[in-house]
Amino acid sequence: MNSPDPAAVAARIAPAPGLFSGISWPADGRLSLVLLGLGAVLGLLAAGFSLFTAKGTATRSVPAEYIAVVNQRPIYVSDYLDQLMTQFNVSIENASVEQRRTVLDEMIREELFVQRGLELDEPSIDPDVRNALVSAVQAQIAVDATSQVPNDAELTAFYRAHLERYSSIGYMTVADLIQRPDAGGPAAGESLTNAAAALHSAQPLAVVKTRFGLEESGAAVGEQVYFAAKLHLGDRLFAAAAGLKSGEVAGPVKAEDGRLHLLYMVANTPPQPRTFALARNEVYGDYRQDLLRRIRDREFKYLEGRADIRINRAYQP
Repeated sequence: MNSPDPAAVAARIAPAPGLFSGISWPADGRLSLVLLGLGAVLGLLAAGFSLFTAKGTATRSVPAEYIAVVNQRPIYVSDYLDQLMTQFNVSIENASVEQRRTVLDEMIREELFVQRGLELDEPSIDPDVRNALVSAVQAQIAVDATSQVPNDAELTAFYRAHLERYSSIGYMTVADLIQRPDAGGPAAGESLTNAAAALHSAQPLAVVKTRFGLEESGAAVGEQVYFAAKLHLGDRLFAAAAGLKSGEVAGPVKAEDGRLHLLYMVANTPPQPRTFALARNEVYGDYRQDLLRRIRDREFKYLEGRADIRINRAYQP
């Protein structure tokens, strides 16, 4: 049997004249590899185009809980329904096409403006924007506090730890005595000690003041509530006076001003704590406020720990 003429075979597989007539086709098996590779590349391109542009795919569809997605930022259906009700007082079933379009357009416009504001770094230059952001973060933090409901054991422990908050108002009338600058005789310490002994023996206050050259400092004049007396007397003198009963004496006591004082209690009505049952509502409110403060402090510590904070040494506190 005669073998085929190679020239005749090449003539049969060569492309017909036309569009590809100018291409030099290989006459061996390389043609199949070229066509196979070209087909694979075209197939991948077609598949990729379909994947990223076809409707119904993940990149084109919007999840059911979103009304829209703007630059990968969602606008929630719940917010859309709330704004529709707020703006037009209608549900989505009763809203007209124009009302629905108006609300959606406004929400998309708002989202675009918010994103643009972040691009322009508005929070760093506009005080109102900064304040709004801080308030929003604090409100979000407050959700943790408002969602926690304390039990009676927690409230009772808080009540006992802050008993002074839940007491009646105390009153005291105290004479804060010091040596007169023009008084002669013994030093202040001796004069006050002798005056204390005289007051212990029930000698009248006016007589003792005259006899030992004493005067009232003016820090505590007349009847005062406890917090006012503490403010006027200072911590040391108030601590000495608070435990006195009417007619009792404390001192000499060296006060924050460096001078010696003698305290004579004219009348003392200490504050009386209310029972937990009577103060429960107030305790509950204070507990929630204290919890909110502790959560805010914890959040601040967490953010501070993650942040890179550098302070100018010239202004380092």
